[in-house]
Amino acid sequence: MEPKEPGIVPPQVTGRESGATAEKNMETPAKAAELFAIARRRLLDINNWKKYGGIISAEFQLTDMDGNPLEGPPQVGNLIRIDLPGPGPQKGDGYDWVYIEDIQDRTDFTGIRVRPVTAPTSDESATSHFFTDAATSTFIVQREGVKVIASELGKNEIPNTDTQNIIDKIRNTLVAMGASHGASFPQWKSLMEGFLDWEEK
Repeated sequence: MEPKEPGIVPPQVTGRESGATAEKNMETPAKAAELFAIARRRLLDINNWKKYGGIISAEFQLTDMDGNPLEGPPQVGNLIRIDLPGPGPQKGDGYDWVYIEDIQDRTDFTGIRVRPVTAPTSDESATSHFFTDAATSTFIVQREGVKVIASELGKNEIPNTDTQNIIDKIRNTLVAMGASHGASFPQWKSLMEGFLDWEEK
């Protein structure tokens, strides 16, 4: 489901697109506003996304541009270090990395857009992620009346094979193909549902 305020989501122009959405209808607008506040807090609590996403989730760590761990809400320019189940890219020290390039936080709408980036620990310029840097992932929570919606929208997803490391090339191709064909859907769906879980975690 595309958000009503789509400025944070780039157009789909190449590769594949993907997405996962969870919705919850509340009894009153006041209850919906309360749930939106909970979902917004969880969206901005990147270091605890695994807790909200459950056992199938990757682990996420907010860092500065040098890869040093950060606490608190994200800012544009921060990185997210992603530890997927299974082997990670060798040039990323076993992690996939994304850059936070946009955050929009308005009444009843909060979104974060990220893009694959070179690992801060790498001496190469190639992207340390299974997708190329053409891809984006946008995470959104929003309220529409009594409905609260959480969405992950992937755009322009192309496998990252621009690496001299044959192991990384094979790994990135397999992970990217799996993600583009729905393998990542259960993880994102679980995380979106976790954002909207009425029970505090």
